[in-house]
Amino acid sequence: MSLNRRPSLDSIGQFISHTEFQTLKTGFAAKFPDAAPAVFLSKQTILDCISTYPVLSGISFRYGLADVNDPLSRKIILVPCEHTTDEKGAPDLVLLKEGYVSNNGEKVKGDELWKLLGNHAERVYNGRFHEVLSKVHRGYFWGIQRISALLAQEGCDGVMFNFGYNAAHPFPCKRNQQVLEAVDAGRQSLNIFMEYGQCNPPCDIDPGGGGGGVEGTGCLVKELMGRYGQKSTEQQLNALRTLRDDYMLEQPGGYALYEMYYFVSRPIIRAMAALPEKEQVYQDLYNNELQQALDLLNKGAFDQVLNLYKRTMAKLMETYVFETESVIC
Repeated sequence: MSLNRRPSLDSIGQFISHTEFQTLKTGFAAKFPDAAPAVFLSKQTILDCISTYPVLSGISFRYGLADVNDPLSRKIILVPCEHTTDEKGAPDLVLLKEGYVSNNGEKVKGDELWKLLGNHAERVYNGRFHEVLSKVHRGYFWGIQRISALLAQEGCDGVMFNFGYNAAHPFPCKRNQQVLEAVDAGRQSLNIFMEYGQCNPPCDIDPGGGGGGVEGTGCLVKELMGRYGQKSTEQQLNALRTLRDDYMLEQPGGYALYEMYYFVSRPIIRAMAALPEKEQVYQDLYNNELQQALDLLNKGAFDQVLNLYKRTMAKLMETYVFETESVIC
């Protein structure tokens, strides 16, 4: 598979041999002996995800943990994706009011979703498997054509989402390789395996990857600063990053807030960009909420900045994306 050319989003993924699957499965068990090696998803669960957004390009299988201290409490959240991509080449997520189907068939949304995603990021990051939080692996994407082909296999009643690891790959960001395995009603393997999806955030060597991690896949603050910021923009951005890394992440629910922001930021930007009055909306947000946050930050009022951030994100999600009752209070 070429490293410089990528197929259309809906056709991302390739069938692989049993030998290659076993190599990846064994590699993961050796690298992460305490983690759950696989999660089962019924065929109906995947079809339920597809039905929530019939024109999806594919599904991003996002990683969560029910308990940050229990590596065996893995959850998979199925997020449908648009046919568009962000500037790093990752498929655009679809934000749904009713939430997302998880591996047990139940839907998760709001604070429950952010906590699951945050627990995963916190455990992986603090386990020092990644030195940079923004580059923690958060999910794997396959195109709808490939997923549909796997589900159409005779006798397929579901898939095992297998976590794989290829220690021999020359690029570290490509060593995490996940595999969908078709299984029957008794969860016995049909010996049909699919890999070569796209990791999230995209690998540095992927087309458009750029090494930016999740921070490079749409940041509302950077969008506002880029439009209206002055010479001190980079200094202000650094101050906000310091607040995030040295204060917010140390608070209860801090990682959940981090994951929530980068999950919804780009869709909010896209929703705003579609408004006839978009320039006024952008400018009001910059002149009011963002400037107020920077003023509080200069006074060292970190707790007030964090509360303002929570209120602002809840308002933005309710206005431009979906209704929400709370944002990790």
